[in-house]
Amino acid sequence: MQDFTLFPYQPGDVITMRKPHPCGSKQWRVDKAGAEITIVCCLCGHRHQMKRRDLEKATRAVKHSTEETKGQIT
Repeated sequence: MQDFTLFPYQPGDVITMRKPHPCGSKQWRVDKAGAEITIVCCLCGHRHQMKRRDLEKATRAVKHSTEETKGQIT
């Protein structure tokens, strides 16, 4: 049996998506993490809620936040 682990999204992480948002940004910040993840566009502030599976498919890279930058828009 193959082991499957969920990607460890944490609030404050910055995600680079495969396709850009209509505002032109590919950078999103994780606001809430769970079965559904709320992300916020780093350029225009648009909020979007996605299922974890869909977000994992659309993610290109993740920059994990540190404790001192948690909750701040970068």
